[in-house]
Order: sequence, then structure tokens, then C-alpha cells
Amino acid sequence: MVVPRTRNDYNYNYRMEKKDVEEVFRRNGLLAEYQQQAAVSVWPTVVDETIAYLTVATHVENKTLHVVVDAAAIAHELQAQADTLIRKINQECAQAAIRRLRFAVGEVRPRRSPVVQQVDSEAEARAEEIFQGLDSVALQRAFVRLAMAQQNRDASHLAAGARRCPRCGVMYSGKDSFCPGCRYDAVEGDNESN
Repeated sequence: MVVPRTRNDYNYNYRMEKKDVEEVFRRNGLLAEYQQQAAVSVWPTVVDETIAYLTVATHVENKTLHVVVDAAAIAHELQAQADTLIRKINQECAQAAIRRLRFAVGEVRPRRSPVVQQVDSEAEARAEEIFQGLDSVALQRAFVRLAMAQQNRDASHLAAGARRCPRCGVMYSGKDSFCPGCRYDAVEGDNESN
């Protein structure tokens, strides 16, 4: 990893690679813990799609992978397959060296796929127009990217059923006329009191 010496040497598009992240953890004495926690992210790939939907690997403690399951029957079935699952996990990320699986019955929230919406090119042109007066071209591009990301986020929230508060403009979920913040801060002249 090359460390910039001055602000002008800094590459704003720099992304840390896995080896750089591991180097930071190694220097701070956390590499072994970081490598063990990798088993959490591998869990959905070693079980089938249905089991991955009904379980969530939460953390690794003392070489034991803790998994929350939707029902006791699933925990019992997975415990019967524990040796095979441990072998698969250790093949996927050998540095984790998992020795045990611990299952706990709990609430597993299903992971919904986000609704991704893209705003039109007119929105990008408007954002570029707003920030064109900035002296730095890099700063201008950064603000345009930020504005576009926010507009895409808002469009996705609206497509998923969220609403925009008519008073403050914040996105919120619910059937009330105003967002939770505005609902409890009534203003004279509002049409409804919630």
C-alpha cells in the first residue's frame, strides 16, 4: 500500500484491496479475528438457498460459528450436517478454521431485494448545472455523483412504497400525512393534525 505524502499525492479514487485491509488488521493484532469472521459471509454459499433464507450467521467466537435459525427443526437438521458444513466453510475460507457450529432459534428477517430505480439523464444534467460554478473539477464531479446517488436512493424508496413528507421533504414509510418528526411538531396552517 502506497501512503500519500502530501495532499496533492492523494488519489481520490483509491480503493483498498483485500491485502491492504489484511495488512491494517495484521498491524493492529486483529488479523486472526478478521479471518475468523470471514466465515459469517461464507455461510450463505455453503448451505442451499432455502436454508440460507431461513438462517443468518451472526458471528464467530472461539472458532464457533453462531447461526440464528427460524425453527428448532432446522437447527436439528443442520446439527446433523454439522461436520459437512464445517468442512465446506473451511474449504471456502481456510483461514477461519471453524471447529463448531452453534444454532439458536430466533427471528430471522427475510432479506428483500431492494427496488433499484435510476433517475433520468435530465436529473444528471440539472445536477451538473447546479455545481458547474465550483472551482475544482474533481469537487464538481464528486458533488454530481453524490446528488445522483441521493436521487437514485429517493427514487428507489418511492418505488418501494415510501412517501415524501410535504413539510420537510424527508422520505418515510407509513400511512401518516407527515414524517414522524413533523407529526409531533404541529405547525399552524397544517391541513391535518396527527
